[in-house]
Amino acid sequence: MVLKAVILAGGKGKKFGIAKKVLSKSLAPIGKIPLLKAVIDDFSENPEIDEIIVLAGHNKQIRNFVNWTRFKKPVIVSNVNRGVFGDLLSVKNRIGNEPFFVGSADNLVLAKFPTCEQFEKSGAWMVTA
Repeated sequence: MVLKAVILAGGKGKKFGIAKKVLSKSLAPIGKIPLLKAVIDDFSENPEIDEIIVLAGHNKQIRNFVNWTRFKKPVIVSNVNRGVFGDLLSVKNRIGNEPFFVGSADNLVLAKFPTCEQFEKSGAWMVTA
């Protein structure tokens, strides 16, 4: 099964304080790597994910970063800015009715996700890390 991964990256970063005026929270470096790149790279390691969709909302820094950075797998950026659910609905046609992963650009969780076969055998309907 081929899956999509959706990364939520369109938040306003209110908890990031004054720093958000200089840099989007999801572009803050962890070591020398922007947080968003680490999340995208983590999803890229999953062989069942063929495409990553970044929901950037109003954030031009995120859109520019995604458009100008090379990744291992295709990464598409969406700039709908209708809130989390509105943005997810905007990419429904691209995802279809298949299961998909959702991650957050400002929450680094480097986890080994189960394969589709492992997930289906478990009888679960959601995987969280």
